[in-house]
Amino acid sequence: MQDFIPAGTGNSRFLKSVAGFLTQYPTYEDFAAALIAGTLPIDLNGVNPLGYTQLGTPLNTASLLSAATAAAIQAAMLAGQAPNTVDEALAAIAGGVGVNGLQMIHGTYTGTGTYGAANPTEVSFPDTFKPYFLYVDTAISGPWPIVRGGPTKNNFYPTFNAHSVEWYAPDADRQFNTLGVVFTYIAFGLAA
Repeated sequence: MQDFIPAGTGNSRFLKSVAGFLTQYPTYEDFAAALIAGTLPIDLNGVNPLGYTQLGTPLNTASLLSAATAAAIQAAMLAGQAPNTVDEALAAIAGGVGVNGLQMIHGTYTGTGTYGAANPTEVSFPDTFKPYFLYVDTAISGPWPIVRGGPTKNNFYPTFNAHSVEWYAPDADRQFNTLGVVFTYIAFGLAA
């Protein structure tokens, strides 16, 4: 996120009022009385880019907590309702850390084009993390879950080690190791 930094020239925002403003407030006294009473009808009508040395990130649902992020937090925390505010989202994350040792790690890797039992794809984790579930977004065949002790299919062979997961398949695409493709993953596990 980026902060708004006004230039200090008095023109950072636009104001807008009702169409009959001059009829409703024909004198300065009428204008001042409405302003003092808190009944002067105005809208902040946007930001004037010329009045800023730096435009900031707009504060709205998408920039603070999108529905997709809220749903991801809900799924990751396996709890109650999706958060509606940034505070609720952070509380959900904080509440999930250390619950029965549950941990979550995410990252990316770039495919090398190799495949097969002699060239497995491997994602390694810190010594404090024991993976049980790995979800790889293949960008080619869609998302793919890899579960410790789960079934194999399509000639796909995963192995969960103490602090890593490796797998192989009969071609680079099915092994999620297509040359030059960036793969995103998220892993759930326990504190080791």
